[in-house]
Amino acid sequence: MGTSPDLASYVPRHSTFLHREVNRQNRYNEIMDHRIDILRPRCILFSWLCAAASFSAALVIAAFGQGLGGIIGGCEWIGMSVPLNRQVWALMNQPSINFADTAAAHGYWLGSLIVPFVIVVVLMFGVRRARSVAYEILAVQLSWALIILCLAWPIALAPAESHLGKWLHFNGISMHFAWAMPSLAVLLGLLPTLRLLMVLRQWRRHASALVRVITLLIHLAIPTAGWLTLSFYLDPAVNMIAIVVLAFILFVALIVAWFRYPEQPYRPLDAISFLNLVVVVFGTGLLFFVLWFAGRPLEDQASSGLLWGQRSTTNNIRPWITPRTLFLDRKESPESPVD
Repeated sequence: MGTSPDLASYVPRHSTFLHREVNRQNRYNEIMDHRIDILRPRCILFSWLCAAASFSAALVIAAFGQGLGGIIGGCEWIGMSVPLNRQVWALMNQPSINFADTAAAHGYWLGSLIVPFVIVVVLMFGVRRARSVAYEILAVQLSWALIILCLAWPIALAPAESHLGKWLHFNGISMHFAWAMPSLAVLLGLLPTLRLLMVLRQWRRHASALVRVITLLIHLAIPTAGWLTLSFYLDPAVNMIAIVVLAFILFVALIVAWFRYPEQPYRPLDAISFLNLVVVVFGTGLLFFVLWFAGRPLEDQASSGLLWGQRSTTNNIRPWITPRTLFLDRKESPESPVD
C-alpha cells in the first residue's frame, strides 16, 4: 500500500524542523558554554574581584572567630584590629587579668582558627550541587583566602605571636606543634584547587596539564602574589619563612593540577551575570573601607583598630594598636593590656 501524499510531504518537513531545532539548541549551548569559560577576561576579572574581597573578608572572619570564642569564655567584645602584615586581634575586655591562662580562654585563642576551618569545610562540602560559576569562584577564592591567611600566614609570620602560639605557651606545649597548622593548610589548599578545576572542566573538558596550571596561576597565584607584594610594601622586614610557606602551599596545588583533572559538577553552571559583578564590587569596596579604619598601617609600625565599646582595665589591646572609637563621648581606660 503506498504512502499518502499528505503524510509523505509531512515527514521531510518535520525532520527538517527537528534538525533546525537541534542545530539552534547546539549553537545556544555553545554560546552558554563559552560564557562559563573561567579563562575568559570577564571571568578572570570577576575572580580577581572575589579574591580581593575574600582576602579582606578572611581577616575580618579571623577576628570574628576570636571575638566569638572570647564571648563564649566570658569576655566583652569591644572592637577589632585587622592589620595586613600581623596577627589580627579581636579587642576584648577580659573578665580577669589572668583570663588568657584559664580553661575558658581556649575559644579565645583558637576561635580565629576554628571558625575559618568550619567555613572552608562548609563551602567545599556543604553545597554538593553547584549552581553558578559566580558562586563556585567566590567559594574557591574565599576558601583559599581563609586557608592562606587564617591557618598558615599568622603562624608562619611569627609563631610565638600567633593565637595558636600563645595557646601552646599557656598550656605548656612545645611551639613546634604550631607548624601543624601550616601543614594542614597545605592539604586543605587542595580543596579549592580541585573545585576550581571542576569549574574549568565545564567548558574545557579536555584541558591539558599546562592549561590547568595556567588556570591556577591566574586565579590563585596572582592574587596571592598581590597579597605578598602588599605585605612587603607595608613591612619590608616580613619573615621570609612566611613567604616560603605560602609558596609551598601554591606549589603543591600546581603539582596536583598538573596530574589531576577532576570530574565536572553534577549539573551545568549558570554564567556570571552583571548583578554578580555589581554585588562583588560593592562588597569589595565595603571590606576595603573596614580594613582602612581597622587595619591600616600607621607611624612607628603601629596599626589602626576600631572600637565600638568602652575599654576596661583588663582589655587586650596590643601596644602597637591605635584604635579609633566610634563613641567619642565615652571615657577610655588607657591602661596596659593583658594577654
